Amino acid sequence: IYLEGKNQQNVNTIHVDLLHAFRVNVNGKTITKGWNQRYAKQILVYLLFHQTATRDNMCEKLWPEVPLMTAKRNLRVYLSHLKRVLHSFPTKEPVLVIDREHIFLNGRVTSDALSFVKGTESAMAEANDHRKYEKITHLLSQLSSRDYLTEVYDDWFLDMRKQQEYRLVHLVTWLGEWLWK
Repeated sequence: IYLEGKNQQNVNTIHVDLLHAFRVNVNGKTITKGWNQRYAKQILVYLLFHQTATRDNMCEKLWPEVPLMTAKRNLRVYLSHLKRVLHSFPTKEPVLVIDREHIFLNGRVTSDALSFVKGTESAMAEANDHRKYEKITHLLSQLSSRDYLTEVYDDWFLDMRKQQEYRLVHLVTWLGEWLWK
């Protein structure tokens, strides 16, 4: 989340590669350790796509089979770990903001996966055939292999991935028909 009114130099930059491989950069520094522990990767990816979340919502989406009180107790530990991971390097402002109810990433957040999702949405909505063709071919050029968005296997993420696959099938079908004409 970009916080209005903050000094541009103090705003964190958070970039997450997720489309083909998982990589996190905070303020230009790559964080390599701690992602496969205590749900750090899953929580970060959830925040990446949802920007801000309540504790209850996060528990329901990430651990639906765990009783809410247990999940909330565990979440406290998981968030503490994620905060340590994200602050592997000193930052002027906290990267992860946690209050009694909400959790969010503090800074300018970018991601190849977010760009890809927005690109599919844009291509689906495009009315001009030539621009739609350009958007679709650009999206397809980003998919260097069949394996994309395979770093997280939570239900909410798999649903989002399935939605992207439906969009891609629709777009590729449109592209084939348009090229045939």
